[in-house]
Amino acid sequence: MTLKIKFILWALAAAAAFSSCSVKAKDIELVDLYQARMEGISLSQARMTIECSIFNHSGTRLALKSSELEIRDGKGKVLTLQTEKKIILKAHRATEVGLPLVFRFHDPLGTVGASMRLSGNPENLRVHGTIRGSYGLFGKTFTFDDVPLPEFLRKVGLSETDLKKLSM
Repeated sequence: MTLKIKFILWALAAAAAFSSCSVKAKDIELVDLYQARMEGISLSQARMTIECSIFNHSGTRLALKSSELEIRDGKGKVLTLQTEKKIILKAHRATEVGLPLVFRFHDPLGTVGASMRLSGNPENLRVHGTIRGSYGLFGKTFTFDDVPLPEFLRKVGLSETDLKKLSM
């Protein structure tokens, strides 16, 4: 391969990387939460699908590939949250999404114990974990380590009003 072709390929890769890096959290807007459907619950886990509309303001197609988040309090893990399918957000448009989630409860009393621990002061809850996605040709992993729950919710575009809609 000639030096000129290598330079052009490198320049294209660099341009793509820099344009992809311009995707910021503010480019993703949670437009509406329609409903949360419980699809199965046991003492140790629950399955739920959240129906929502998400607007991608960026000029790049975005994909949420996977996520695994733990919510902890001073006593340890309360629950683990995982996504169950890849979500694609097209550039410059809203996408209606059915986001399937699995909640695993780590309290010895299962759902009841986890609910009691989660109903306390949200400032005492911390988020740990990863969200993996891609934009354009590049993948990105967002890592959260000991982030207060209210701060995490702001970062992913959720408000207290959105959470109240989900609990209705």
